[in-house]
Amino acid sequence: MDNINNQLNSQKSLKNEVDVQRSMIWLLGEIMRTAYKTATFTELMHSVTFTELMSSVTFTEFMQSATDMIMGVTGSSICFLWLNNKDKIVVFERNIYNNNEFITYIAEKSEYNILDKKDIYVYKSEEITMSSSKHQPSDLPKSKIHVPLIDLGGVILEHTQEEYFTTSKQLFLQTLGVFVALNIKTTNMLVLSSKESELDPMTQVYNRRYIDKLFNSIKARAKNKNIMVAIIDIDYFKSINDEKGHDIGDEVIKFVAQLLQLYIRDLHGEVIRYGGDEFVVIVPSDEFICANALNAIKDTYKNSELIRSLNLKSKNNIEMSLTIGMTKYLADYGIKKMITMADEALYEGKHKGKDIVVYNNQNNEAKFIRF
Repeated sequence: MDNINNQLNSQKSLKNEVDVQRSMIWLLGEIMRTAYKTATFTELMHSVTFTELMSSVTFTEFMQSATDMIMGVTGSSICFLWLNNKDKIVVFERNIYNNNEFITYIAEKSEYNILDKKDIYVYKSEEITMSSSKHQPSDLPKSKIHVPLIDLGGVILEHTQEEYFTTSKQLFLQTLGVFVALNIKTTNMLVLSSKESELDPMTQVYNRRYIDKLFNSIKARAKNKNIMVAIIDIDYFKSINDEKGHDIGDEVIKFVAQLLQLYIRDLHGEVIRYGGDEFVVIVPSDEFICANALNAIKDTYKNSELIRSLNLKSKNNIEMSLTIGMTKYLADYGIKKMITMADEALYEGKHKGKDIVVYNNQNNEAKFIRF
């Protein structure tokens, strides 16, 4: 009879283990399907900070679903998923002691000793402590495991059963951790590559290929407000290159980009390197506010130490300057038409002697106005 009971218990244990394995395979498939379906990791890597990430509805829903599925399949009492964020960690947690409520928060790295564990780690019984303030002494977990997400963070699971995290479960969890980490890293590379294609490599402002998207984005934000488009041209730039060399010319271009970002970003506008020594700015404001900012940029440029030190002999030490043309957005006009009108104002400014801001108000009688 004892032998029969032992065989039955052994078969039951084997069946339970097989059921758990099947559930884990299903879980991995569901997480993979959800990740690809929602493009969660793309959204993750578009976030500048993890604080922004936590406000992402799609990502939070995915993490909520993932922690729920992991706990459901493994029967864990706690699922604690953490991601590195410099000197802090961002935590996504679910536990049975909090009615399975999903919570997310930022914690100090120094509060945890999990960060040195680069490989999957099953805690020894003497290392297991209360990880939730809502634990009762009788709730002390009997098993605990840490699964690393390589170079990103990790997952901690706790269970009420002793020696619960068997070798097969460890292998599954390790596979899951590798999958998640690789997805994040791969998507990060794709997003960084995409981001690089949007930026001018020298100045790190947007390039002209991205201008349509920026214009449409500002239109959507501005709604019924005015939108100004301006072209900024560096006067005598060819002479700067010819006399001072291309390295100095590059420094001048980068300096102008920095100035534009400093002033235009305060107006919630965008800066684009349009080509060579020309920049385009798109600003959600009226012509007076925009002109004030552009004049401030122009004056700061010519009075800066870098520009004043140029002293071009070929130009009889003439004062270096910027010439700027701007215009206002009209309904049904695209960005190309706006740039054409701003360009007309720019050439009017060049004709008037440079170092000025000219507004193309699209009026036949008084088309160009100096600001």
